[in-house]
Amino acid sequence: MLEYIHGVLSSKTPVMAVIECAGVGYCISISFSTYEKLPAIGEEMKILTHLVHRDDAMELYGFATSFERGLFRKLISVTRIGPKLAIAILSGVSPKKLASAIDIGDIKTLSKIPRVGKKTAERIVMELRGKIEISTEPIVGADDVVSQAIEALVTLGFSLTDATGAIRKVHSAKPDASIDELIKFALKK
Repeated sequence: MLEYIHGVLSSKTPVMAVIECAGVGYCISISFSTYEKLPAIGEEMKILTHLVHRDDAMELYGFATSFERGLFRKLISVTRIGPKLAIAILSGVSPKKLASAIDIGDIKTLSKIPRVGKKTAERIVMELRGKIEISTEPIVGADDVVSQAIEALVTLGFSLTDATGAIRKVHSAKPDASIDELIKFALKK
């Protein structure tokens, strides 16, 4: 219903932000990773939103990136995870690290997040593994050949973590290899 809000940041804390838009101040619950990306108070900004409507309240949740909002929406689809716990999970670990942990089934990392026990971590992995599209945007410091090789392996069904590790190993051993050679040697590993 509300895709985003564009306005002036009135106040912020690590758990919420108030954005004034057309004379109305919207109180938006946020994660810590979104808080870190907020501008200074008084500056104009745009924040992606998700509205949760219940019988007794309407709550607005805000996100700095569409990837983080997508993770939030996936998390609230998991049994016994509501929006407040989903925001707490996103505050406990970066969105990319969370997606990677779910993708590889890293229960230990997920269990270290405050308010997430072993059973909740197992449920998250069981219900979301393979359902989160991890961004295959070019990796910082990687040239075009490496990025394309990683993207090809992800398309073949490998996790982003495994694909990145394998391609980087091959690329460091054979820096002049073509995309086809990188993929071929990475598949052998």
